Amino acid sequence: MENNTTEISAKSIAIMVLGVLLNWFILGVFIAFPVTLLELNNDISAIIICSIVDFILYLYLYGILGGWLDDLFFSTSSIISKIGDILGMIGFIIKPFPIIAYGNNKKYILNIFTALPMSILGTMFILSATVFPIFEMSLISHYFAAALCFISALLILKIKKCKNCGRVLTEIDSEKTSTEKIKYYTKHSQKVGYVSDGNGNSSDINMYYLREHDGNHNVNVKTFSCNHCGTKRYGFQYGLDVDYTIQRY
Repeated sequence: MENNTTEISAKSIAIMVLGVLLNWFILGVFIAFPVTLLELNNDISAIIICSIVDFILYLYLYGILGGWLDDLFFSTSSIISKIGDILGMIGFIIKPFPIIAYGNNKKYILNIFTALPMSILGTMFILSATVFPIFEMSLISHYFAAALCFISALLILKIKKCKNCGRVLTEIDSEKTSTEKIKYYTKHSQKVGYVSDGNGNSSDINMYYLREHDGNHNVNVKTFSCNHCGTKRYGFQYGLDVDYTIQRY
């Protein structure tokens, strides 16, 4: 029994170290790539594009965006629903790896070895840009690196932890909390005639009307579960309307 306990403990420590290193690796890559482009090419557009990409990837990597967006963006509008499909598909590929890799270990350890030193590193970049030079980079590179350090620390601090045992909640999902019948309306138009003048110019006459549909309004909630003690926490709720395409004229 003691050997088994030691083995599980060693495995947890290995996973814990892997998660901490992965967080630092992601920060390093996200800083190094755009800063290198900026320093070599002096191209401000490169850092703007990379900043946007970094921010979107961060939202996926820390579980803020994910596969559940496929439902969140369900809409009778084909454009909005297509955006939801794309974001949802990306969410199935880009999982919150920093959270998963750290595993169901204590949250405070992750804060001590990632969020705290990242905040200190961000402060050093600010001091290097404003007080005394520490890093040999351009001014905008200093501020970009500092911002990314602070964002990384903030996202790590916001990772949900179990209120019962203090461990990171690695299971991120969503569940339906309620459903109610609704009626909603879509606007349509129909050509009913046209008018013309003596010069051969004509214009259509359109009749506008509302078409009634039956559907459901579902309320979903984002869930975070603890693999250690089974405690579940809830995030924000969101609603979506489901078109049953039952039409009345």
